Amino acid sequence: MTSKIVKVIPQDDFLKDHSIRSELLGRAVWRVADRFNIRRAEPVLAITSLSRDEGFEEAVCDAEEFGVLTDREYHRILDTDLIVQGRSNDTGRDTYVAVESSFTIGDSDIVRANRTASALRKVFPDSDVWAAVFCSTISDENSQRAEDDGVTVITKSACEIHARTSKPL
Repeated sequence: MTSKIVKVIPQDDFLKDHSIRSELLGRAVWRVADRFNIRRAEPVLAITSLSRDEGFEEAVCDAEEFGVLTDREYHRILDTDLIVQGRSNDTGRDTYVAVESSFTIGDSDIVRANRTASALRKVFPDSDVWAAVFCSTISDENSQRAEDDGVTVITKSACEIHARTSKPL
């Protein structure tokens, strides 16, 4: 007889995370575009949507098929909460922003955003690529970690941006 461990998520935590993720396509996209000075910002991948941008998906699939991405990197991209693509008003280059979302940002959200951005740089080496997290709250410790790791923190409330990076990673 085998046993299975099941992680039970408290209903309040589930509802809070569901609430923040439901705002990804609405508020987060324009906040990302504003923060990174991107025009024509569009979600090319979103956890809240069944549709994906065909050109983006093809580029990611080709990168995995031809060995540019590992299987783990490929799945990291596909498991990302939101990826926004547009054109930078600052550099004129295509720009991608990998966004992880949670009601309260933790270490794992920051790490995932960075890992997705690293994988995206392999797929789109001539583009600006950024990592960001979208949340309602973040501890001072995690805010500092995000800043140290070059991850931009965008909060749901008051549309304030806690951590700023000066250039694409």
